[in-house]
Amino acid sequence: MAKYASIDIIERKPNVSQRFLEGTSARTFEISGASRISWLIKASMLGFKMRSEHWEYDVIYSYNHGFINASFTYILSRLLKKKYVINVYHVEKYQTKSVKKGYAAARSIYGYPVKEALILSFEWSVIYWILKRADAITVPSRATADDLRSIGVLPSKIHLVYLGIEHEMPIHSVQDTPKVFDGIYVGRLTLNKGFFDTLLAWKEVVKKLPSAKLAVVDGSVPKFALDFIKNNNLDNNIVFLHHLSPKELSEALHKSKLLVMPSHAEGFCFTVGKAILHHVPVVVYDIPVLREVYGFLHNVNFVEEWDVKALAKQIIIMLSAEFSEKEIRQDSGSLLQRYAWKNSAAETYKVFNDCVKT
Repeated sequence: MAKYASIDIIERKPNVSQRFLEGTSARTFEISGASRISWLIKASMLGFKMRSEHWEYDVIYSYNHGFINASFTYILSRLLKKKYVINVYHVEKYQTKSVKKGYAAARSIYGYPVKEALILSFEWSVIYWILKRADAITVPSRATADDLRSIGVLPSKIHLVYLGIEHEMPIHSVQDTPKVFDGIYVGRLTLNKGFFDTLLAWKEVVKKLPSAKLAVVDGSVPKFALDFIKNNNLDNNIVFLHHLSPKELSEALHKSKLLVMPSHAEGFCFTVGKAILHHVPVVVYDIPVLREVYGFLHNVNFVEEWDVKALAKQIIIMLSAEFSEKEIRQDSGSLLQRYAWKNSAAETYKVFNDCVKT
């Protein structure tokens, strides 16, 4: 394998990876598709084109284990008869069980509707089948590695590659920005990401701090959230910020006193790192991956998972405490020192190189 890898990227829409490929010979292919089936058909056609034109590759790498990515890249690796490597960010709780029990867990733990739970269970069975046949699997945390081992993936296939955090730096410096929001939630508005836990906790926070305002950065707002806010008279306490650009998100973080992130499933969680780099303290659930990746920082505060009252109490304590700019600057520096993309790239390259040699 050459000392410097040549990389081509196939994806549904432009990715942050393009920022790191500028000035290189890498090519990016965008394949759009309104549905899973149309996307797979278009992607498979590209795969046959690659084979017929003898495009040269050593490794096919899926940078996440979503159903579309995993399915297409695995098929492509078989078409081109190349080594297959896949990245797994995290394993959901329902994915550590059999298909039948996984479906029940998706319904009971996360509250997914019947149709969605069935689809997720089916997709995971396909992804799991692919994982068992991968030549190598990269993971961003020991916690994810442990989860994969627990469901029967061979330890020899799993390689720990911590991610880089530099791209989460503030886009521009905002000096003395007034704090408009007491808290901010950034992420998918789903149960497994702790959004409903956040709403429940904020209801308790408002009882102690009636004017406390939470900003929610979202795409579309689920009906259960709108109903909850209306039924609990929280219209003046929760504001939704729709479809923010990276610059607007950076500004929203600067305007916030703390990040609320009670997620139940993470692989690395760039959002926590982004908040620290913006000098915003964080409160999270004490799940293994977040303890592993961010547990060394002073301004990442942990509470027991599922304990909404403890979450609300910690938010109130943090809003009442004196903020240490010096301490969070130290956290920011420590974070950048530990998680650098150059280290991630070197480790990933080693996985590819070792894979090709075997």
